Amino acid sequence: MRAARNALIIIGGPLLLLASSISSLVITVRSLSRRRSPHPFAVAGVTLTVLYAAAIRPWHLSWGRRRGEDPSLPGDEVLVAHGTRIWHSVDIDAPAGEVWPLSLIHISEPTRPY
Repeated sequence: MRAARNALIIIGGPLLLLASSISSLVITVRSLSRRRSPHPFAVAGVTLTVLYAAAIRPWHLSWGRRRGEDPSLPGDEVLVAHGTRIWHSVDIDAPAGEVWPLSLIHISEPTRPY
């Protein structure tokens, strides 16, 4: 039961967005094919879907990464070539010697505060 709940939490939002995007598109196309004005909510749903696909999603897949920066990492060659790749990066204004010990502490004991 807990696994099903966790899966629903992870997948539920995207499925709901997909269903609302498809229904908005169907309602808009059906209205236009009948030469009627589509409902404003349906038009808004189609508009937001196009905006997300064209502008927000490409930005989100590579946020923090600079143009021209090579996102390749060791092991990338074994990944499926046609899969979605998400590259997020963060700049830390500190020498690596100060950052790594804190990272290792956090990884080994996630409940321990810094």
